[in-house]
Amino acid sequence: MARPKCRRPERLYVLLEISVTGDSVEEWRKNILKRLDPVLVAFDLVLCVIFLLVGYLTGNIYFRGVGIGLLIAGVTAGIAYLFKRKM
Repeated sequence: MARPKCRRPERLYVLLEISVTGDSVEEWRKNILKRLDPVLVAFDLVLCVIFLLVGYLTGNIYFRGVGIGLLIAGVTAGIAYLFKRKM
């Protein structure tokens, strides 16, 4: 039985491209991490709205509970992001 070939050479190309262009991996990660916090907060709030709508449309209390939990987590993450941004 033959072993399957590796299907993910993109990772190697990304690492090679970073080393060839002179950008360090740390700078590359920092650029992504600058935008990650607000994107995750927004994604959390979008999921909250989806679960709340599904919960109310289907009448399922469990989906509503997940939506409320995500709402609490999203608001908490948003407040933490604002405090982090001010410092």
